[in-house]
Amino acid sequence: MRAGELQAITEEVVGSLEHGLFEEVKFTEFLGPELQLRYSLCGLATAALQRYLSEYHQLRTTRIIIDLPVVSPDGQTRHTFLRHDSHITIDPTYSQFFDYAGFSAIDASLDRSLSRHYPDTKIAVIEDEKRERFVGNYALQAWEAGLVVQGFPSRSVDDLEKIYRRIWEPETCRRFPTKQDAIVDNLVERMADHHE
Repeated sequence: MRAGELQAITEEVVGSLEHGLFEEVKFTEFLGPELQLRYSLCGLATAALQRYLSEYHQLRTTRIIIDLPVVSPDGQTRHTFLRHDSHITIDPTYSQFFDYAGFSAIDASLDRSLSRHYPDTKIAVIEDEKRERFVGNYALQAWEAGLVVQGFPSRSVDDLEKIYRRIWEPETCRRFPTKQDAIVDNLVERMADHHE
């Protein structure tokens, strides 16, 4: 499957996945539904999206995990996302890494107008051959968002690029098996309701 087709599928379920996370994950209610995929809920969001893609689109993906090159501001040390056809990354919580530039979902929850500084697309679909361009654009956008909140750069665009390149670098990833749980079942059911 091509990246564009995958992007279209993921965009169809963004709303139901966000609302599902909002309803199911009680400790992130303060963010509201529209910021759920901007926060560090990578484990649940990725597991639910993987199951949905498999069950409703017959798409095989591999769930992988990576040790973050720099501990994130919220203390996160690992990140999970999906890989498809050995050359496409699908990351439903990639916006959380604006944190490295000093801009967090908590900032956006306190001032909803700040949400406009996030990428328009909430689930990233990144082809390996276009990763460098994606990383460069993402680093610049994160740096600019950080300036809005911090008023000064916490890291340079070059530093952010180095961090982001390492996060989405397939060579440093390892397979991460998905375990079944009730929350994932509920999230997939919500996305499936949208599918029908």
